[in-house]
Amino acid sequence: MALTPETIRKITVSVILGYIEKAQGGPKEVKGTLRLGMGGREFSLKHKDETEQTYTAEGGSTFTYCLGDTPNVMQPGLNDPRKPQLYVWSLDQFPNYIRYTSSEDDSYLEVHRVEVRVDGDRYAYVYTAPALGGRLGKDEWVRLGKYHGAALQLAQR
Repeated sequence: MALTPETIRKITVSVILGYIEKAQGGPKEVKGTLRLGMGGREFSLKHKDETEQTYTAEGGSTFTYCLGDTPNVMQPGLNDPRKPQLYVWSLDQFPNYIRYTSSEDDSYLEVHRVEVRVDGDRYAYVYTAPALGGRLGKDEWVRLGKYHGAALQLAQR
């Protein structure tokens, strides 16, 4: 489907994480921030008012973030695709990705699945990570972190 000049109302990000541990052993939780790059902007994906969000997962944990209509992220006004207004056509003009940053050197996230749904005025557009088998149906995963690569590119499904 060709991307249209319609406005973006809402972006929903679902991330399934695998087992979490620090690279040096340690606790089964990490602190960091997931970020979403879409339409030429980067959004911060956090549920709590912390510098970095704590992620704990024994495998298969799903984290869902909503931006725009019915937000569930911290500072929703600063992480809103409607302020300034983003348009669906901009999704093809800039890289679309998720990125993980952390102040902890040995912190990483094991990402098993990513799905980003962009709701425009008339249509919905879905983005997945081809590196995770999003198009091939494979059960692949990647680690995002300082020593593993921080970003995972997204493509329209």
